[in-house]
Amino acid sequence: MGLTLVAAACAGVALWGMHDLVIAKRCLDGALYRDRFNGAAITPDACVIATTTGSPIRVALNGPSFVGTLLATVGTVAAAVATFVAVRRVRRAHRGA
Repeated sequence: MGLTLVAAACAGVALWGMHDLVIAKRCLDGALYRDRFNGAAITPDACVIATTTGSPIRVALNGPSFVGTLLATVGTVAAAVATFVAVRRVRRAHRGA
């Protein structure tokens, strides 16, 4: 049960981070404000879009860092594998008893 909760928590953080990575990529590619896009830059907490009107648009990036997202993804896979192995051991022990 504990490994399942760890896997779920890691998966939640990983999905949150991946969502922010997609938003950041779309921001840098100019897909968010196509009509006013004049370049973009990533700051620690936002993507700042330079517009044709001169006033920047800040798109908040509140998720975990890129490294945090990678670690959460690795944690999800590790916890899922550990859960699978534990369930398999319990089933083998139950069959053998």
